Amino acid sequence: MKYLNLNEKEIIDSLLQRLAEILPDARIEKIELGDNKSLWDAGIKVRIGQSSKWLRCEVKTKGEPWYLYQAIGKLTQAPEVKKGDYPVVIVPHISEQGQKVCKKAGIGYIDLNGNIFLKFKSVFIEKISRKEAVLRTKKRFTSKVPFSPKSSRILRLLLENPKRIWNFLTLSYEAKINIRMAFLVIELLKEKRFIDKERGAIRLIKPGELLDYWAENYSYQKNNRILTYFSFSRTFEEFKKNLSVISKEKNIDYALTLHSGATLVAPFIRFKDVHLYIKGKPEVWEKELNLKPVESGGTVHLLLPYDEGVFYNQQEIDKVCVVCNTQLYIDLLNYGGRGREQATFLREQKMKF
Repeated sequence: MKYLNLNEKEIIDSLLQRLAEILPDARIEKIELGDNKSLWDAGIKVRIGQSSKWLRCEVKTKGEPWYLYQAIGKLTQAPEVKKGDYPVVIVPHISEQGQKVCKKAGIGYIDLNGNIFLKFKSVFIEKISRKEAVLRTKKRFTSKVPFSPKSSRILRLLLENPKRIWNFLTLSYEAKINIRMAFLVIELLKEKRFIDKERGAIRLIKPGELLDYWAENYSYQKNNRILTYFSFSRTFEEFKKNLSVISKEKNIDYALTLHSGATLVAPFIRFKDVHLYIKGKPEVWEKELNLKPVESGGTVHLLLPYDEGVFYNQQEIDKVCVVCNTQLYIDLLNYGGRGREQATFLREQKMKF
């Protein structure tokens, strides 16, 4: 009999005990476990309707792409699969990225939450479960790691320099974080197959997917403190001029974002409100820009950033500063209104991934 470590054995035992519940439409005809020569962990012969099929299953303790690619590599080389048996990955919980990986590779999956994808002959089964994982593996770090204020600097660095080769030292130095934090973030991104890490060299391989992943987990309203004002500047041009002068005189940093930033980088949508990240005390900006605090109806919004990383790689355009394109995109995409349209245009024109 093939040796499975404790976690893998628990997973396969849990699956076999609950198979009738997870696959109620299937009749189990035969079950066998792989031996040391097998490229699969378990074989399950099922009958679904008029179709009978052997499922050759590989067990993994995690359902992230990095682990799934390993399983896919083994299953596709199995002689039984080459002769027509259907390859399936078994995991405690499969991530959304993991589901896409399996479908693209023509591999089925079953997890202990009840997420299922099987497609062979006349059979097509796809179930999506929102339940918590039945079998929890010990976590080295949580999925929130890459989105925490400081660790998100790694994402910004990678996306702003998509072709650059990094190592832990250069990443931690430029992001101004410790090496351990850089290691945790990179390991998670590696598991999700956003990056490649070989002999210490770290390279972004899926910038578009990483950008989408971050944008899905980001909200500029939740992440930043926002103060709203009425401005006595009559036009955006007048406001820009005042902004440039005050920043230089007082030696304080800022960066425009949302539509007021996008209009300088990739103009597409007409806008009324001005949003800018600021450093320093809001009272100074309020006084120097002649702003009046209001509870509603204001057109100038000062954003106290969740982290100084928002100022990374900022752009100077028409004598004013704008956040980098990565920050601009994730802010716009989560802004509502026509923010998504402007974000899409910015991505097409300036980001190219």
